[in-house]
Amino acid sequence: MKKTLIIILFLLSAAHYANAQTGKTKFMTITIAEINGTVSGTPLPNMIISRTDSVQDQKYINFASTTKAKNPLAAHEALMILVLKPYFDSGWKLVGATIENPITQGNTYVENYRYFFTKDQ
Repeated sequence: MKKTLIIILFLLSAAHYANAQTGKTKFMTITIAEINGTVSGTPLPNMIISRTDSVQDQKYINFASTTKAKNPLAAHEALMILVLKPYFDSGWKLVGATIENPITQGNTYVENYRYFFTKDQ
């Protein structure tokens, strides 16, 4: 009886250890640079997605549409949610966000937003 109990406890602890080792966490950072003012040339990618699996993607977000809205602040927030929603839908969890101090050079204003996500496999 004592041996059976020891074997059962050993098997349960081994199963717990195996389950704890199988999970991996992925990390992703999304940086969005909002540029207001004049920038010469073609629009630059202002969204960079970096993941721990060495994937880095760049996209362009058109913030100009939010300035023409009836309520620009609400339109800006709706655009940010629209941009981030596909990542929430695919299982990424937001764990933090930062905003860098804005940089002003002449009539150009740049503000960087960073969103930090995790995803368990």
